[in-house]
Amino acid sequence: MVGDVVGLGKTMTASALALLLQEERGFETLIICPKNLAAMWRGYVYHYRLHAEVLPLSMAARKLLDMRRYRLVVIDESHNLRNPARLDYRQIKDYIQRNDSKVILLTATPYNKRFGDVAGQLGLFVHPDADLGIRPEQAVRAEGELEFSRKCDGKLQTLGAFTRSEEPEDWRRLMSLFLIRRTRRFIEKNYGGSLTMSDGRAVSFPARTTRTIRHQVEDGTPAAAMTSDQTLDAVEALKLPRYSLPRYLDEGAAPTEEEAEILADWKRAAGNLTGITKAMLFKRLSSSGAAFVLSLERHLLRNRVYLYAVQTGGRLPIGQYADPLEVSRPEDEESADGWLDQRSGRSPRSAAEWKQAAEDVYLALAAKPPKPLGWLRPELFTEELAEALDHDSGILERLLRGLGYWRHERDSKLDALEELLTGPHRRDKVLVFTEYRDTAEYAARALQARGVRSVEPVSGSSDDPTLAARRFSPRANQPIGGLPDGDEEIRVLVATDVLSEGQNLQDSHIVVNFDLPWAIVKIIQRAGRVDRIGQSSPRVLVYSFLPAEGVEEVIGLRERIARRLAEHAYVFGSDEEFFGQEGERRFLEGLYDENARMDDLSEPDEEVDWASHAYEIWRDAVENHPESARRAENLADGSYASAPAGETGGGGGRWCAFRKNTICPPSPSPIWRANPACSTRIRRCGRRSADLGPLASLFRSRSPTTTTWLPKRSPARCSPPPPIRKAPSPGFASAAGTG
Repeated sequence: MVGDVVGLGKTMTASALALLLQEERGFETLIICPKNLAAMWRGYVYHYRLHAEVLPLSMAARKLLDMRRYRLVVIDESHNLRNPARLDYRQIKDYIQRNDSKVILLTATPYNKRFGDVAGQLGLFVHPDADLGIRPEQAVRAEGELEFSRKCDGKLQTLGAFTRSEEPEDWRRLMSLFLIRRTRRFIEKNYGGSLTMSDGRAVSFPARTTRTIRHQVEDGTPAAAMTSDQTLDAVEALKLPRYSLPRYLDEGAAPTEEEAEILADWKRAAGNLTGITKAMLFKRLSSSGAAFVLSLERHLLRNRVYLYAVQTGGRLPIGQYADPLEVSRPEDEESADGWLDQRSGRSPRSAAEWKQAAEDVYLALAAKPPKPLGWLRPELFTEELAEALDHDSGILERLLRGLGYWRHERDSKLDALEELLTGPHRRDKVLVFTEYRDTAEYAARALQARGVRSVEPVSGSSDDPTLAARRFSPRANQPIGGLPDGDEEIRVLVATDVLSEGQNLQDSHIVVNFDLPWAIVKIIQRAGRVDRIGQSSPRVLVYSFLPAEGVEEVIGLRERIARRLAEHAYVFGSDEEFFGQEGERRFLEGLYDENARMDDLSEPDEEVDWASHAYEIWRDAVENHPESARRAENLADGSYASAPAGETGGGGGRWCAFRKNTICPPSPSPIWRANPACSTRIRRCGRRSADLGPLASLFRSRSPTTTTWLPKRSPARCSPPPPIRKAPSPGFASAAGTG
């Protein structure tokens, strides 16, 4: 697993590994990646002449059964495959096992919410009962060996055993076998912030600088009304019956076979749709007024379609997935253009107008139903369904009347963004991020209407997000073709977070957060699109909008929304941590004070893997203390004291372990560790610490996470641990730690 943080070149690393295995061992590669990254990967396959096929993750479940064998499988953004219950997960795992394929996982976020996310990814190629050679010592110690062994059926050295541990130390030890993870801070510390590329160029990391864009929300405007407690209370009061249809089923009704199948599919897919949908409304409210109003209109129209069906005895249109009318797209497609002409004459406002619009939509659906649409008779449901639909429709109509038309001319955020793009950065390329497609399209079209040139939106629904990336950043994307022939460059790219993963956009050095993501770490991911290897600017600027009322206004709104959701135990979705995590408020305050460190939330030193620490220690020894390195390399396998107890000032000693290493040896030579019961004169376990010379001090000074104080204990004989089956570096392995 390559888990380097954003911007350190995971794609290039995987391409180099695939090419190396292709040339050395004749491997062919299957690359599985999100759909929006498929075009980028095909460009790398062509540029580096890889014998590889690119498979979008969305097509994996359908195509893998019939695909030929590839000896190497690269999975990009592998954190998307942390749930073993997913169909695509099961198909990918089956393919890997059937073909005995080697696997490279790529992700900047190996852990999402829990350590089990890592187990899910490793489970693609590690059998839950495979002997790993190590066990979750901290969990064993906490629960007792007999009890923990009982839970694991005696299989303590397996991935299954680790899934029962909640101890970070156990997971760090497990990941030392599989994970390579470097942070920007780690690279700066060990390489002076400068890397030498293959062509001899010296590449340095730019400084990240936060900036604020202040804007004034005027009283009496829709923007002010939108964030009021009255609006939040109204959204909270919605029942959203279309997302909980089984609740309204008449127990005495007899569905047909086709209807029973539709209802069964609905129950399997539904989950907590009511909570997720309400959360989505709140989140869109904080994104932009345009997105929020458009969402209200969609919900109202679809409610009215259902009411029309119930009142006229027509069948209810049911989609296959979350939204029963997700297949009805006209209002989605007209969103941005509609806002720019104030939807004059096109958007109903009175109840009668909404009823007429609903009748038109229903008759169109009935005359030419889309293929994914199913139908249910209204007599399957109780009268409570119509009552709930009418209840919500009344709330939505009142909200829309109160907010009025959303006019971009009265949008203070757009005013401030236009000033930024036509003022201090009128000649720069600027990357504007938002969470929602509707906001991206609204902002892009509004800027175009205001005369800002070379502005384009891009989102997950775009045909080819990589094409937009090439037009915006042709220099950085030269390996995959650069600027397409006949296309013009984009100066201002307004994008959803579909571009916050995997794309190279470092022709720009300016990122604007049009809205704040609810998972604050996405701010770092957004900045990482331009703060990458190859960035030529000495500074990366990260702008965020701040109301004139100050940061408390932003934080207050988020906390009010969080409180409402928490009171009803609604969830925000499986992929995000909601606002309120430790350090996030402090980070937001720093963001608006323009003194936030963009790596404070994502790059603590302990995130670096042990093998990378060990490699840097050894590299430093070879370069700066070659004689000590030579002596250390000639040591026999085993454990040696680098500082006897009593000489460290801490009451304990230090130890380090060395092992001569080859790649995948048939009989791996174990790294021996010091037993916790070893005496205060720990050098009894091997040669004297003086044998290591200056290298011992290197272990003490260079890498605190790979050296650990041993407790002062009574004399005892040292014993070897189980073998560690993988070594951190190809030529020589060095590690240190505690028994």
